[in-house]
Order: sequence, then C-alpha cells, then structure tokens
Amino acid sequence: MPLHFSGSGPLVSLRRRVPARGLALVVAGLSTFALADPALAQGLTNGVTHVGEIATPHEADAWTFTANVGEYIAVHVAETGSDSAFSPRVSLFDPNHVQITVSRGNLAAAIAAVAPLTGTYAVVISDDNADGDDTDTGSYRLTLGKAGVLSVSPGDEGGPMTNGANHSGSIYPGDMDVWSLSLSAGSILEVTLAKIGGTNVPFSPWIRILDPDGRIIRSVTNTLAAQVYLTLAAPGTYTVLVASLDSGSDDAGSYILRLANPADPFIVPAGDQGGAMTPGVDYSATIDRADLDQWTFSATAGNHIALEISETVFDRPFQPWIQLYGPNGDLLDGRTGTISAASYLVAPLSGTYRVIVADLDANAGGGTYRMRVGGIVAAASNPLADIVVDFGPSFGVWLRTNQNGSTPQWTQLHGLSPTALASGDIDGNGQSDVIMTFPGYGVWIWFNNATWRPLHPFDASEIVTGDLDGNGKDEIILSFAAYGLWIFYNNANWSPLHGLPSAGMATGNIDGDAGGKSDVLINFAGYGLYAYVNNSTWTLIHPLTAKDMAIGDIDGNGVADLALGFLGKGVWIRYDSGAWSLLDPADSAGLTFANIDSDPFQRWLILNFPDGVWAWKDVGQGNWWRLHTQRASLLVSSDFDRDGWLDLAISFPGYGIWLWSQTAGYVQLHPFRPDAIVTGLIDDK
Repeated sequence: MPLHFSGSGPLVSLRRRVPARGLALVVAGLSTFALADPALAQGLTNGVTHVGEIATPHEADAWTFTANVGEYIAVHVAETGSDSAFSPRVSLFDPNHVQITVSRGNLAAAIAAVAPLTGTYAVVISDDNADGDDTDTGSYRLTLGKAGVLSVSPGDEGGPMTNGANHSGSIYPGDMDVWSLSLSAGSILEVTLAKIGGTNVPFSPWIRILDPDGRIIRSVTNTLAAQVYLTLAAPGTYTVLVASLDSGSDDAGSYILRLANPADPFIVPAGDQGGAMTPGVDYSATIDRADLDQWTFSATAGNHIALEISETVFDRPFQPWIQLYGPNGDLLDGRTGTISAASYLVAPLSGTYRVIVADLDANAGGGTYRMRVGGIVAAASNPLADIVVDFGPSFGVWLRTNQNGSTPQWTQLHGLSPTALASGDIDGNGQSDVIMTFPGYGVWIWFNNATWRPLHPFDASEIVTGDLDGNGKDEIILSFAAYGLWIFYNNANWSPLHGLPSAGMATGNIDGDAGGKSDVLINFAGYGLYAYVNNSTWTLIHPLTAKDMAIGDIDGNGVADLALGFLGKGVWIRYDSGAWSLLDPADSAGLTFANIDSDPFQRWLILNFPDGVWAWKDVGQGNWWRLHTQRASLLVSSDFDRDGWLDLAISFPGYGIWLWSQTAGYVQLHPFRPDAIVTGLIDDK
C-alpha cells in the first residue's frame, strides 16, 4: 500500500488516509519533502509490478526503497485500464528528500538515475494532466528495476535466465521486466533482445545491463532487436532490464531474450540448434532474429583447428558471425563476413571449445547456415591412411602403413609392376582394397590387406572405383581395350557399361545428389567427355577430350565442381554443372583437389605447371599460391592423417615422394620416384 496524500497550492501538507497515526510529509512543489514516520512507508519490491490508485484530486502516492551510492535505478509507471484524463507523473527523491528526476506522460512515464547517496529513496506518483490542474484520478502500475534481490509478480516475466534458453515475454505500456543472470567466472557475456513481429509493431526493444554492483554497463536499443556484447565481465549476478524505449514509454509488444555465456554450461532449446559437434561433419542450422546458437567440440593442445561457417541462402542480409572460445572461456577468435567466415588457429589447451553463432546485424533477422570444424587430428589409436606405391619394374608395389602413426612401415606387396592401379572399399567393411592389372596376368585384388584374389583374366588398361549405387560398397570400373567398359557391382556381379574403352576416368558426386552416389567421368577418344550420372544416365560434359581431370567441391557448397585440362587450351572450371570458365591458359600436367589450408568447406585446386606446383582457390577473384618451384611428376590427394581434410602427396623427379599436410608442411616419404600412387585405409590401424 502506498502513501496517499491530498491538498492544494504550491506548499501542500499531504496526509496518508490512516485512522489514527496521521503520518505527514510536506512537499514544496513536489521538489522536496519531509517524511514524518518512515516506519509507515510501503516499500517497492525490485521487479514486482505494484498497483496503486490516485483516488482524489491533487493526491500523491509515495513508495520507498533503499539503494547504495552508484547504483542504477529505473522506475516505470503506467495508467491501467482504458486511456483516461489521468496522466501519470513519477518523481524520484534521494535520502535527503531532494528531487533527482521527474517524468510525465499521457499513458506512461519512466525515470532512471544513478543513486548519489546510500539510503532510502522515495518514488512519488501523481497526476500531471496537460491542463495543469492535477485533479484527474486513475489507477496505475509501478515497477522498480535495480540490482539486488529480485521478485517477479505472478503471470509476469523476469527472474533468473538460463544460458542458451529462449526467454519469451511481453511488454505492455509502461512495463519493465527485470531479469538476472549469474556468471560463475569472469567471461564474455552476450545478451540479445528480439522483437516478435515486424516494423509495424511499435515496440522498440530496449535492454539495459547492470553489473553485480548495480552500475549500468550497457544500454542498447534498436528497431527490431538489441544485442549486447561485453568483454571481461566479472563473476557475480547481473541484472537485465527489458522495456520499450519510445517517446511516451507506452509502446507494447512481445520479445525473446537470450543469453550466451561461454564459461558456463548451456542448454539447447527444443527445436533450436547447437550442442556437441563431431569434427569433419557439416551441421546445418538457422539463426532467427538476434539468435545465439552455442556449439561445442573437443580438441587437444596443438591441434590445427579449422572452423568455418557459410550462409546457405545468399539472398538474405544475414551476416554470419562466429566466436570461438577456449576451454577456460577466453575468446580466441571472432570472424564475420557477408556470406561466410572462417577461423584457423592452433588449439592452446586441451578440452572443450565453445562456438557462438550469431548474425552480426541483429536487426537483419538471421538466415540459414552450414558449419563445420576440422583440423583436430585423430588419436593414434584411430585408423590412419596408408599409401600404395608402384616403384616400377625394378622394385614392384610397396605399401606404407600407419602414415601418421609412430611407426610407419614399408612392406612389399608384389614384385611385379602393374599397368593400372586403384583402391576402394569393395566389400563395404571400412577397409580399402587394392586393385591392380599385371600385364599378361589380368586384374587382381589385394583384399583386406591379407589375400590376393583374381578379378578378371584380361588386362585392364584403366581402373577406377566409386560407390555408384550408394549402398556403401565401392564398384570397380574397368576399361578393356577390346571390350570397352565394365562394372563389377557389389563385389559380386559384372555388368557392361559401354562398348568403347576410356581415355581417362574419374569418379565423384558430380550432381551433388543427397543419395551420395558416385558418378563416373569418362573420356572417349574422338567423342569428348561424358558423365555416367546416378548409375543410370549418360551426359555430355564437353565435346573435347580432356588431358587432365579432377573432381572436387572448390566453392564449398556441397556440389562437386569439375576442373579439366585441355591440350593447347589451358585449364577450365565448371561450377555445379553450370558454365565453363577459363582458369589459366597454360597447359597443366596433372590436377587434383586438396584442403591445404585446413578450410573445412572450400578446397584448393592443385595444378602442376612447368614452373612448379600451384594451388588455386575460389576466394573473391581467385587466390593463387605457389606450393613449390619444382615441377611434379605426380599429384595425389588423400586424407593421410585422418583429420577430415585432403592432404597432398607430390612426387618430384630426383627428390622422391613428399607429403604436404596442414599440420606438418613438407615431409619426405621416400627418396625414389614412383610410377603410381593410390591411398586408402589398407591395414585398418
């Protein structure tokens, strides 16, 4: 119950309507007052919506509360019911009874101040009609917002916030919701406030943050959303004030309030996105207006972390923003871009890392994105890629196992040198098999790193593998000079593919179909380049026969692109089954794709030119990087260290085989020059 007073004139003796005690205070133009008996005052409770009534002309109600010097004080008042002649006026008086600030409005009013003293403050509510007679009456609602103990009225919004949750609420005219959040350690703090609805909703989101001492540290407003980002926040309880910042303090609307604190545990609301990430896996998600998605992944100190986000619908104003935090909550990196952003760094600590995804322009309304983390090298106990090398007739075929393990070993597989060599998981058990043609002995398989098995008595001139039917088992595609192209399906059945032999083959998911079926790219001498798509359809890719070909996702959109080298016509790129673009007029002598910068989405095209090995990536106008001044005799890409990205094996004449990876740079694998190299998970170790 507030204090009720009545009177008239510039010097008013105001009395509370109580039976016997006759509490009195004196007000001079409502600029100073003296409270005769503070024990009778009704206190304001922080965060609670109090109700009162100006029942008689010239009446004033006084409410009291305590505050410490330096604390931020916010008070909002609004007329209840339908709009009447009553116009609320709110005045704030300090412990010495001196008026600090005053506000008035037709429907609502709001005041804010920093406490100049420690003690008891008074809020006085009265009528302040435009006609100046202050005689109108009416009921009102009153809310105090400050730091300290917080209560919430039944049916209202406010109280403790949960890290990661979507807190929904509503602001009626003159309303203020008071929330709190607790930080267990010094950290970075992000709080966002999003209006529900468009610009036609008059509510103007306004968010104020008070530190544990009650001092205001941020005040942000915007038309659709307000976003607060604080660094070096001290541990303790913070107060969040939510209201509408408009000229009359009387706009209304609904909102969603969010908190992201990288130092403490978080939740992922139902229907929202976030949580634990598996390295090497793409995650698709949506950022709503002022949304904050929180993700985690584990890394070991020294890992080369690669984190990238890419917008998936490019006609929206969404500006992807990623913030990467270490296991101790420290901000390690923050990146943003109009379409994509990436962060590459070495993990400083072992533990759980936090990623917070947002829209840099909270007003823009968000968009859809795809995110991936990589560069986290698998533990030594996990399977590592192996290399099969044909060193020619003098030395035969050798296997180097455990490429990135502690004891890589060279073992001879066969004393003969094959004319065609390929690898693939033929039986779908997760272990690569090696397929070879030995002149005069037909096609053989080194099966599961244990057994030689004949596949065909005729010699194949070319061999490639790929999962054409999408069932997890690689098919073998063989080219026979006299019998054309044949497919060995599911480690069981032969099927003819074409009557002509190939003059070069490659496999990959050219059309980017969700089933993941490999397509076959085939050169037919004199007839051009064709693709056998989804195990069913022939498609002309180019009327000329390509000298070099590579398949890979260079633009990072999930659909494989084609790179082709034509004799005398240079190197060309075809994006996503679209138009051809000239990359370089010089002729190449080998093409492949690799992730040489640990970029989890976009890959580099590796080209072997007369003046050395070059890498090109589709970044803006293109980005050229010279990997080596020596021309290579062979380029092969594979995920040698099993970290989710394609590394590069290069043979340099006179210098042997070298491995180029993101984590180690150049490492020599063997001093001899090979005739051919294939890779895979051969020994499953």
